[in-house]
Amino acid sequence: GLRLRLRLRLGLGLPLGLKLRLRLRRTLRLTLKFLALGMWTMRRLLLALAALARLRVAAPAVAAPPRVVVAFPAFNEEARLPVKEYVDYANTVARERGILLLFVDDGSTDGTAAMLERVRAAAPDSVRVLTLPQNQGKAEAIRQGMLEGVKAGAEVVGFWDSDLATPLRTIANFDDVLAGDEKLAMVFGARVALLGRNIQRKASPNPNPNPNPAPNPNPKPPGFSALPR
Repeated sequence: GLRLRLRLRLGLGLPLGLKLRLRLRRTLRLTLKFLALGMWTMRRLLLALAALARLRVAAPAVAAPPRVVVAFPAFNEEARLPVKEYVDYANTVARERGILLLFVDDGSTDGTAAMLERVRAAAPDSVRVLTLPQNQGKAEAIRQGMLEGVKAGAEVVGFWDSDLATPLRTIANFDDVLAGDEKLAMVFGARVALLGRNIQRKASPNPNPNPNPAPNPNPKPPGFSALPR
């Protein structure tokens, strides 16, 4: 039996027609095996591609870091926070220039948190809110905000009074001055005496302010100070 099977496998002493049929059968058998293996491999590949596609769809888009982060320390600012002005600025200038408005709620006990959330909800791409668990003072709120800006990967970080004693539109001026000279490491400004305004700076409040101040004879235009790198 073994010798006969060996002769059949090798095709020894068999008619030519039978040899051809045996070879054809072996060829078909091998072809079917390769096809089955190829189909199995293709199925595994398609399953892997489908899983990868699902991962890509499910993965959240990674937002680019803001170019500029400006921290706004806020403590019990409910009565003074100009919500509409912030929203308008965040959805226009801030979005166009890559500026992120970062509000630092310094443990407020009034409705400041709710107002800041209104601003954030109206401009989520340009506004974030950092909430401190308790009041730590303006300086610490500024420090925390600027550290958060550095963590966000911003090229420039700064801070601004949240009651907008200085208008939001001025942020672009600071940004342009800093960007216009690579030797500058810092730009800062201060409210200066303008024609028709009377700015008094004293160690203690003036108990008897002059109700009719004289115009400043030498008014200075608003400007900036800069520190070299």
